[in-house]
Amino acid sequence: MDPTHTLFAVLTLIAAPAVLTNASSVLGLNTANRFGRVIDRSRQLSIEVGKLPHGSVASTCYAHRSASTSRSGSSSPPRSSR
Repeated sequence: MDPTHTLFAVLTLIAAPAVLTNASSVLGLNTANRFGRVIDRSRQLSIEVGKLPHGSVASTCYAHRSASTSRSGSSSPPRSSR
């Protein structure tokens, strides 16, 4: 057997797991960073809504949605049938 072919096979066996582990780590960190940005943005929006005057349309909509979410566990309020 050709020695260069054997050397390439050995290097492939050594490097392949390292490359796959690195790629998996990069994807995991990217996902964690995206979740972090979503949480930061939702906190910022919550602060901005808290600064709205009490009784404004946006404040009322936010309060209604928050109350229905905590009651039912879903993100949208139940619709009435008309």
